[in-house]
Amino acid sequence: MRIVYPQFDLQTVIRYMEKNRDDILRQQSRLLTREQLRGVLGFSSRSGRAESIMSSLQQYGFVRRELKQAGRYSFTSSARNAIDANTPAAKRAETLAVAASAPELFSIFKHINGPLSATQLDGLSKKYGLSAEKLLDARNTFDKSQSFCRQIKLAEAVEPSVLPVHPASENNDIVVLAGAGSTILVDFGNGFTVQVPKRVIVAAAMDELRKIQVQLQG
Repeated sequence: MRIVYPQFDLQTVIRYMEKNRDDILRQQSRLLTREQLRGVLGFSSRSGRAESIMSSLQQYGFVRRELKQAGRYSFTSSARNAIDANTPAAKRAETLAVAASAPELFSIFKHINGPLSATQLDGLSKKYGLSAEKLLDARNTFDKSQSFCRQIKLAEAVEPSVLPVHPASENNDIVVLAGAGSTILVDFGNGFTVQVPKRVIVAAAMDELRKIQVQLQG
């Protein structure tokens, strides 16, 4: 049975890549065996988690299996765009958005609003040979990945790295520091200071800002 969705959500996969950023960028143009690929990702031996992470990387389009060279893999340009500090924020957000819908099953979920109906579950189950439980698990992974992309688009589109970092609040809470023109400076704690469009602040309740804080500090 072919794999049609990743076991891990996009944020989890990105964290694995970021932990091993330097090694991945150094191996960007090389063809790797599966054992070498595991090593680059920080796994010393074969395990179920290692295999699932590598499979997820392929599903999201960050690793490519070379068809003309059996048993060889390589990191794609999307992998570089996702973790390279020199990638423009808008390009990174675009790369992650494409990755979040790349898995076959996720490309279908993208066009389904709201929870999966009984009819949809039945149809997808027959098409892919997956149980309703597996399909709901896949949908949950898809929703987490889409949520991560929305947070990245908001947090990175304003290029926070070019802003001076204000001291984090003592209680590690969200603090609206100042506002000028169409933006407001927001301290999310732990040194994460982001210039956010006023329209976002006006439209978002405090619990939405807290979700962004969790993503930034996660």
